[in-house]
Amino acid sequence: MKIIFLFLFVFVFLIPYPQVLASDECLEATLALGLIRDIADVEMISIEDVLDKVCDYLPVELSEVCLKFVNRYAGDVIQFFMEEDNPDSVAHKLGFCKQSVCRLYPDEKKKSQRPCSQNTQENKYTPQNLGQDSQLKKSIWDIIKEEINKIAADHIPLVDLDNDHFVTYKTLRGSNWRGRDCNDVLPGVRPGAVPPNGDLDYDSNCNGIYGKDDNGISYEDKFCKDSKPMGVMVFGDSVGAHFHIPPQYLDAKQVVDGIISKTALHLLEMEADWPHKSYGTGFDTSDNDVCPGPVNSVYLQMRKINRCNHRNYQNIAVNGMSSHYIIKLIETTVNKDEQKTSYPTLTFLEIIGNDICRAKNINDFITPDDFKKKIIEFLDLLDESLAPGSKVITVGFVQGSILYETLHDHIHPIGHDITYSHLYDYLNCVGASPCRMWMTSNKTHRDAADAHSIILNQAYFDIIQDYKPKNFELGYLKFPLKQVEEYFKENNMDFSTTIEPVDGFHPSQIGQYYMGTYLWEDLKNKYPDFIPPENPNNEEIEKIFGDQGGY
Repeated sequence: MKIIFLFLFVFVFLIPYPQVLASDECLEATLALGLIRDIADVEMISIEDVLDKVCDYLPVELSEVCLKFVNRYAGDVIQFFMEEDNPDSVAHKLGFCKQSVCRLYPDEKKKSQRPCSQNTQENKYTPQNLGQDSQLKKSIWDIIKEEINKIAADHIPLVDLDNDHFVTYKTLRGSNWRGRDCNDVLPGVRPGAVPPNGDLDYDSNCNGIYGKDDNGISYEDKFCKDSKPMGVMVFGDSVGAHFHIPPQYLDAKQVVDGIISKTALHLLEMEADWPHKSYGTGFDTSDNDVCPGPVNSVYLQMRKINRCNHRNYQNIAVNGMSSHYIIKLIETTVNKDEQKTSYPTLTFLEIIGNDICRAKNINDFITPDDFKKKIIEFLDLLDESLAPGSKVITVGFVQGSILYETLHDHIHPIGHDITYSHLYDYLNCVGASPCRMWMTSNKTHRDAADAHSIILNQAYFDIIQDYKPKNFELGYLKFPLKQVEEYFKENNMDFSTTIEPVDGFHPSQIGQYYMGTYLWEDLKNKYPDFIPPENPNNEEIEKIFGDQGGY
């Protein structure tokens, strides 16, 4: 039955945390069964009736494989729910769970009011009681891995005719991630490019400024040439990419109303990320029911200072990224052959926690020396890739214990009185926690992780003191979550709203907004020379070119 919860499981656990692939299967089966039971209760129908139409709740592209799973497992699911009305117990009986002590759902005393299933003789789903079907399991995991690899493996647009990593479509690492290409056939035309001829005839850098005035002077030269244009780039993890799973996916009523079928494929194409609403490269300020909240970003502030920066952003953040793999991201952006034809960038290196989350225990943290070695290797390659005059900001590690301290006694969107403390420990029990050192009730582990984050932040200071790049200046800013917490407390606001409700781990849309706000303010205060002056031509650019072609 795992296909029923395919998208939620892939998004929450596989995409951001590749290391979870080998973990116990208990989690996804239990969540799927819990959702099935909740739908039955909300709709006041039997489990069998839910299984009759559950494939309708998914995108049509998954109907065939979904039906195969229903036909294989439905009989057992119906029988086991009749025997014991608890998703954990059913998952164990189906053979997905091995650790009998790991329990997510409470033993609820309230008797279900849903109708019983039909008489066994009339039940079209025959119980097989054969446990897991290895061939069927293998086929669905192959499908999942294939889809993830197609979309997310290379972290570059799926179809890019001129191979410059900028394209005209939004998803599949398209313009939601990097400024929209205004010509995907002509090489050299891309956001961030230095115009070769003042863009007299066409827009070569896609900022929406081209042509000439009545005196024959190109608008690009007139408004932008001396304004010190600068793009924004983010190399980071799931925080930089703005990982977000709509909590509606856990709401049985909204699942029945079609929330998954309407949005899941788009979410998959975006790797469950929202870079267009992130603290670094967010530009989409429109309302969104599945990712609600205000948008503020470093890119929007840079564009506000200089309208010539329009569309000059790149979000190269990847879910699960750490210092172990950050070097691989260099290949996805401009290379040393393009340095002389590109504007400088304000670049953020933001990997705030996965180096600590990867640890299996308090003796398994990455050493400061190994961390520094990885970061310096990355900076060396970055120095060969960025245009001269660029600025690079390293963002410090988070004090992750703030997650447990804030959420431990809150009820998770799953409901059933399941607290985040219980969920965190359950994830650790089944081996599926994205961060067992911080997402735990074990204070010793949380304190050790916080202490090591301070050590790794010191490693950044050591690097900044000694490292001498050729093409950029290097700085450091604290991860501003503590600042945000203090602001919320001072203003009697609910700080828990800044944390993603589904995973209890990432900044929410509100959290991203305040991250963008505080990082920008800290940047102005600590490194004012990193920010170019305001372009005095902004009003005239807006008067002539309006929204400059939008996004």
